[in-house]
Amino acid sequence: MLQYISTKMEKIMHISKIEIERLWGKYHIEWHLNPDVNILAGINGSGKSTILNIIAGILTGGNFVGEVDNWIDEVKISFNDNKMLYFSSHRKTILSEVIKIHRISTFEQPIKTQSATQKHLEKIKTDLDIQIFELQRSYLSYQINLGKQVEQVFSENVPIDIKKKREEIYGKKELFTQTINQFFAQTGKTIESDNSNEIVFRQNDKILTPYQLSSGEKQVLLILLSALIQDNKPYILIMDEPEISLHIDWQEQLIQVIRSLNENVQVILATHSPALVMKGWMDKVTEMEEITRQE
Repeated sequence: MLQYISTKMEKIMHISKIEIERLWGKYHIEWHLNPDVNILAGINGSGKSTILNIIAGILTGGNFVGEVDNWIDEVKISFNDNKMLYFSSHRKTILSEVIKIHRISTFEQPIKTQSATQKHLEKIKTDLDIQIFELQRSYLSYQINLGKQVEQVFSENVPIDIKKKREEIYGKKELFTQTINQFFAQTGKTIESDNSNEIVFRQNDKILTPYQLSSGEKQVLLILLSALIQDNKPYILIMDEPEISLHIDWQEQLIQVIRSLNENVQVILATHSPALVMKGWMDKVTEMEEITRQE
């Protein structure tokens, strides 16, 4: 059974707590989350990835729901302003989305099955490629929305500071471009747009598609692009070991850059990397043993 309980009408912004009964038949989990950044740490096999999958599975449904049913008896997800979502594995129901959520898979694995569309795109070879392909569509919509915001400003016929307004509308997109160029500077790649306004890269005199990037470059593009296209709206970004394939300098900057592109994102991640947390995020780390009790 899946129930969504609300005591107020305020907009859902973030998850405040998750409780899992009988994880793998023997553990109770109670995790209080921060509204901004949450870093789950622990030894291999302690359940970090499973908890992330449960959160994503219940909030979005899809492929994760069937797996969740085999892992737990029930889950309670509490949101800000006393809203709560209750899930029981005894009845299979999928929640209609209450907040934008994006679960990023950071592992470069060959595609096992392809949709009809993907079969015609030889450039898509891996799971990261699929995620980038889907984000390119959302990126086009994001750019159209920015254009509409500009049109609305000029249609109002009121005195404005054009430079300031432009920075307000396009500032995050320009920050995204600057950050990607900074990260990719050592390999001489710079981000551009092709004739269809999709992202491509220039390296010397060559134009590269995102699918021609290295695994680490694809990964950082995927993470930062997902943060950008939400246009500063509240959403939940879930990542399992985002340090995979990332240079240590990128790891150290990753959380701060995500937050600078969208200060309303709630980051929930599992990691083994000290580099991710050493630059000001130590107080956001929760150890699995701190939230786990054996029943």
